[in-house]
Parts: sequence; structure tokens; C-alpha cells
Amino acid sequence: MTPEKLDEIDQRLEAHAEAIAQLRNQQQTNTATVTDLQRVTSELLDIARLHQQALRVSQVNADRDRAVIVENQVEIRRIWEYLLSTRHNGNGH
Repeated sequence: MTPEKLDEIDQRLEAHAEAIAQLRNQQQTNTATVTDLQRVTSELLDIARLHQQALRVSQVNADRDRAVIVENQVEIRRIWEYLLSTRHNGNGH
């Protein structure tokens, strides 16, 4: 094998070694990015769960508030009807 051929082989080996080093760096960067993505995704899932829980609590509170409002409306109507009936019966002024 000629010295030129050996030099060519050495150059190719060095080029491949550099390419491998770049690929390793890219792989490390990609691994770090995937790890960050997994962490962010997990945090978003936790936030979504907490949001769903808050929505459920809000719905329960809204349902309870509606029930109280209806009860109050029924009581107000009962009082109103009582007042009207006493007025019509001559008990009012």
C-alpha cells in the first residue's frame, strides 16, 4: 500500500472519528431534550389533574349555590303569597 493511500485512509478515519464525536454530542443534546420534555409533560399532566379537580369543586359549589338560591326563591314566594293573602283577606292596610 502506498503512503498516499495510507494517508487517505488516515484522513477518512479522522473524518469518521469527527463525525462520530458530533453524533455523540447530538445524541447527548437529544437525550437532555427528551428528559426535559418528559419533565415538562409530567408537570403539565399534574397541572391538568389539579385543574380538573378545581373544576369539579367549582361545579359542586355552583350546584349547591343554585340549590340555596332556589330554596330562597321558594321562601320569598311563600312569604309574598302570605302577604298578598293577608291583604286580600282584609288583614292588611
